[in-house]
Amino acid sequence: MLCVLYSSEPSTWSLHYDSCNLNWQSPINIVTNNVVTDANLRPIQITGVFGSSEAVVSNNGHTVEVTLSSDYILTGASLADPHKLAGFHIHFGSTQNNIGSEHYINNQGYPLEIHYVFYNTKYQDLTTAKTQSDGLAVVGALFQVRYEIFWL
Repeated sequence: MLCVLYSSEPSTWSLHYDSCNLNWQSPINIVTNNVVTDANLRPIQITGVFGSSEAVVSNNGHTVEVTLSSDYILTGASLADPHKLAGFHIHFGSTQNNIGSEHYINNQGYPLEIHYVFYNTKYQDLTTAKTQSDGLAVVGALFQVRYEIFWL
């Protein structure tokens, strides 16, 4: 499932982007028993020289954003063009047991979700790509926090 979108208010995403309507609306609850595999999707690949990259960390008023100067490229899935990593932002709960994720799996929220934001390389930059229906691709990762005590 790839829903390409840009809007500051999730409740209006479907008004701007048909791909985010009804069952494609984001945020979503992924019910694993209802997931259907699309054999036409290609494997997702991220390529580039992994290592250090210049980063700018900022507080946008509701989350932490990290803007990167990198050459990481996303291809695959249903993407027609390569997409370059612009950065990522974090969604997290205010306490260790609080749900911070936008998305759910089988009605289960998670304390942390990271969205890696890529923009289509046929556009000059993220700002330009945000205004295009094929401009962005976002890869989300959900995290489960576990506290364990290890005895030596």
